[in-house]
Amino acid sequence: SATIELLIGAIAFFIYQTRDADRALALARELESRANADGGAYGRYFANLQFGVVLERTNHLPEAEARFRQALELAPRVRNPETHLAWATHVLAFVAFRRGDLAAAAAGHEEALALHRATGHHLGVARLLDSYGRVAMAQGKLALAAECLRECLLLSQRFGESVGVGGTFIGLAAIAAAAGRAAEAARLLGAAGAMRQSGRLQIVPYLPDEEPTAEKTARRALGSAAFEHARAEGLRLSEDDAVAAASVVADVIASAPPRLEPDRPNALTARERAVLRELSAGQSNRDIGETLFISPRTVENHVEHILAKLEVTSRTAAAALAIRHGLV
Repeated sequence: SATIELLIGAIAFFIYQTRDADRALALARELESRANADGGAYGRYFANLQFGVVLERTNHLPEAEARFRQALELAPRVRNPETHLAWATHVLAFVAFRRGDLAAAAAGHEEALALHRATGHHLGVARLLDSYGRVAMAQGKLALAAECLRECLLLSQRFGESVGVGGTFIGLAAIAAAAGRAAEAARLLGAAGAMRQSGRLQIVPYLPDEEPTAEKTARRALGSAAFEHARAEGLRLSEDDAVAAASVVADVIASAPPRLEPDRPNALTARERAVLRELSAGQSNRDIGETLFISPRTVENHVEHILAKLEVTSRTAAAALAIRHGLV
């Protein structure tokens, strides 16, 4: 019904743009109530999908996964079932990514991407590539990550889709920083900042620590003065020029030969290894501090040093590397 459609749009507005989770949750409950009263598969599919998105964004991952699985079961009964199967598979794969199960996350993204490509759903392909790029980065596959986000940007520009473009620039900046291309990372952060200032393009952060970690990595490599100069260059770019510059950076990273991975974990202190172990279990800084009897601020400093030593830009990527090296 029209009311259900309006509620779907309103939930997306509050969870992504205003980040008012309480309001989004209230609307999700209203959507579920109306969908259940209506009885149709379409309304119940979106009620579960949107409720799951709110739960995932507020870090209630088991509850979000349960909602997404209900949506997946309803998808074959909704019009355009392949498209709705793809969306449900995508969000389930992203929950796997949030849990640190990178193999399941990659497999789910590939399955959903194949469905969207088969139906020609360009927005679906773009959003999946944006998400898959983060999974690839967490796996240490920087070339694949760069290629995913490059195609996402080009599709978004080609079909006039602005949702999430700023977040894609932040993702590419994080990849560039991890690849040792600090100046390019700073320019991309500047371009994302310009989009945020304009208010025209929506910034949808996939990972809350992605942007600040990319900035810290690039600033450390360049020094503050050079970093600010490069970021100012990005702020001055037009949207088209920013997309072109981002595409060039992504092409360079995607075509670069793979770097030999050094024996980075040996550089960690015993305390940093203990923090990394708790971090890999999904613990917050406060939880880690309580377990190790240190302050959250001290944990934050340890996490910053761990990311720098492991040459990664997110907690998820650090956890993936720790698992790969058998540190946890």
